[in-house]
Amino acid sequence: FDLARTEKEITVEERGRDELAYCGDRMLAPDGVAVRNYAFDATPLDLVDAIITEIGVLRPPYARSFQLVGKGGIP
Repeated sequence: FDLARTEKEITVEERGRDELAYCGDRMLAPDGVAVRNYAFDATPLDLVDAIITEIGVLRPPYARSFQLVGKGGIP
């Protein structure tokens, strides 16, 4: 997590067209049809109520929550 960056500064990986254009051997989007296949999205942090991890639930203020996790604590 990088709290210093905004969602606009994150480069979102785009995966191959065929992952969405085909289901097995069946074509879902004909050749020539544009397909955008993003690997993930970047949600603005102010829209996130909590981050759920295997060690616990992190809640705002996130900078403090991350510090506690780094010290072995669970916020």
